[in-house]
Amino acid sequence: MLRRLKVHRYRNVAPGTELHFSEGHHVLLGPNGGGKTTLLTLITAVLRGEFRDFGDEEFDLEYEFVDRGALLAARVARVRRQVEGETIPTQWDERVNADVLLADGESRRLRSQNSQVLVDDAPGARRVEPLALRLHRQLRYAMFGADVTKEVPDFTCDGVKRFDEGVAFFRSLLGTESIDQDGRMMLRVMGSLVAGEPPIAAYHFFLSPLIDQLLKAWKTSGDRDRLQVDVTEMGSLAEVVPLLGMRSGLFRMDLGRNERNEGWVDFTYDRFQFRFTRRDGTHVIDEHLSFGQKRLLAFLFYAWANQGPIVADELVDGMHHRWIEHCLKAIGDRQAFLSSQSPLLMDFFGFDSAEAVRRCFVLCDLEVQGDRELMRWRSMTAEEADQFFDAYQVGIQHVSEILRDRGLW
Repeated sequence: MLRRLKVHRYRNVAPGTELHFSEGHHVLLGPNGGGKTTLLTLITAVLRGEFRDFGDEEFDLEYEFVDRGALLAARVARVRRQVEGETIPTQWDERVNADVLLADGESRRLRSQNSQVLVDDAPGARRVEPLALRLHRQLRYAMFGADVTKEVPDFTCDGVKRFDEGVAFFRSLLGTESIDQDGRMMLRVMGSLVAGEPPIAAYHFFLSPLIDQLLKAWKTSGDRDRLQVDVTEMGSLAEVVPLLGMRSGLFRMDLGRNERNEGWVDFTYDRFQFRFTRRDGTHVIDEHLSFGQKRLLAFLFYAWANQGPIVADELVDGMHHRWIEHCLKAIGDRQAFLSSQSPLLMDFFGFDSAEAVRRCFVLCDLEVQGDRELMRWRSMTAEEADQFFDAYQVGIQHVSEILRDRGLW
């Protein structure tokens, strides 16, 4: 889970902005343009350890991440080098500072600036860069080596994406659009031409249970140009069938290409489709679902395929209140970061203390400092949380009404 985030430099976020997070759900409140999506983007980046999307702009972020009893405290920065009096192409100063404390008390420290790396004050053998692919995983190897017997988390939540406020995530699920630099959703199966050797699967953003089912379909299907799995066999995602008012559903994929190479046949599937049967027996493909149906389908897939924290922008957009309730059920007790301009989401939350109120809400707004308009993010003050909780206990107003009446939303 993400425990702390401090922004020293990123776009027009107020320098020094610092937030502390709990294990539970966090709801971002604020006007349009207040930086809710920007904050969700930063949270996604630090959870994944992926900063490549920031490669053409400056950033300096400090954060703490806890995984299986181990703590990663990191500061990652890429800022323009200042060369006084000279006009030169953009040059960058890049820094990665990381401290890891394991559950057994063992610790490591890494300090990297440009090409110089120190691990526990000794020269490191592995170069670490802010825009490195799977940065946290590279930090693990740089500090602890490749010893797989040592219990060192890689602090990487690969499945965490920002579930967007529209249908971009839905389109990426079908392989028609990329949602980040990792590329589109894909499945690659390498089948050996030697009898008895098992196939090898490489995949992006799929859970291993689904991979197991797809490999089973690949091995038993007479037509490898198309693989399919019954949605009812896809864990908690099976619940989407009755929620959409359908009788049944199939998840299928078509072969994009196949190549023979040194004793292997390489199959790549990168376009997927959900196909449902209505209660009257007629069929409907995913692209013909309504806006809200597409978002429900995509979110429940996201919540199932991603075992880590949830990051969702405008979660309730286009959804019926029963679907919203089910989405929160799908999140469960995982750490979650949610935004919404609809009061429907807020009214599903309950509180047993003023401290629970403080842990839940993050206030996002704009303020003017000199000639600049800056994004300012903060938790409620103790006084604001006390006043909210007093009104909440009375039980007359909805959560959204209390937030509006006290100028908190």
